[in-house]
Amino acid sequence: MNRLLSTVIDRYALYDLHRKKSIVSQFITNHTQAYPSKGEHKKFYNQPNLPNVEMNEADSGFFKFKSEINNGKSNQFATVEFYLNNPKAGKNVVLVHGWRQGNQRIKDIYLNALTSKGYNIYLFTLPHHRNRQENLSSYNGEFFISANVERTITSMQQAVSDLRALILWLKSQSTAKVIVIGISLGGLIASLTATAEKSMDGMITVFSPNSLSYATWYSIPGKKIRQDLEQNGYIYDKLKIDWELFDTSNFELAIPKEKVLLFSALYDKYIDLQDATKLWEKWNRPQRLLYRCGHTGLVFCKQNIARDTIAYIENL
Repeated sequence: MNRLLSTVIDRYALYDLHRKKSIVSQFITNHTQAYPSKGEHKKFYNQPNLPNVEMNEADSGFFKFKSEINNGKSNQFATVEFYLNNPKAGKNVVLVHGWRQGNQRIKDIYLNALTSKGYNIYLFTLPHHRNRQENLSSYNGEFFISANVERTITSMQQAVSDLRALILWLKSQSTAKVIVIGISLGGLIASLTATAEKSMDGMITVFSPNSLSYATWYSIPGKKIRQDLEQNGYIYDKLKIDWELFDTSNFELAIPKEKVLLFSALYDKYIDLQDATKLWEKWNRPQRLLYRCGHTGLVFCKQNIARDTIAYIENL
């Protein structure tokens, strides 16, 4: 796709995204004590216990397990959709959707392509999305990332904790390799997990940011949250400190860089390419694929993304 067409399509998609917005301000912050800092990485991203998972004998369906992070009634349990080919021997691929998304977009990219290779697929639901969404929220994912600084911290911590618990459970079930793939903001969760979890066998991010504070403040998708923060006197320098645990370039990989594949879109209007490149440099330049498209290449370039992903997984 050329730059002009990519820009037009991305901007139209962003216009449609912002048609749904918070009805009331979400701003809440804790003025009495500091939030966890990057020096508390190991404690904040503490390894969860092995979860108790009850799965039926079907080849597809859903299961859930208790989350160790307290984040409201609707998020007491992590939920996973699965499609099995060979539970004991096939590769296990965990798919993590993006902000304000359900599973359909990531399914459209990967489900048929990966199941045709005999992989087992596990679709992980982020906190405050889909069946983990609060009844009071105005849209899917509203309470995951918002001007509620403290709730966002808890939600990000829960996302990584629940994802690690799923990885640990999969590892306990067989010797099959576990690969995590995240698209858009789901890639940020996958990347943060890769700074803490040593047992994953591969990690792929597709058109994903490096820093949550930077993406919120300087990218178009975050503009409504930025407005909410600014209207309450909250500045970027403060947000950068309070959310420094979600700047992936602050941390080293817990897995070898050879197990990492990064996709970036050259004309992306959702994710700043400079921010994504910062992480690539920090991690000593793992394998990276640059696509000549915008963020909506997730739709228009999905066959190429799936092809390049499979080529990478097959060589792990």
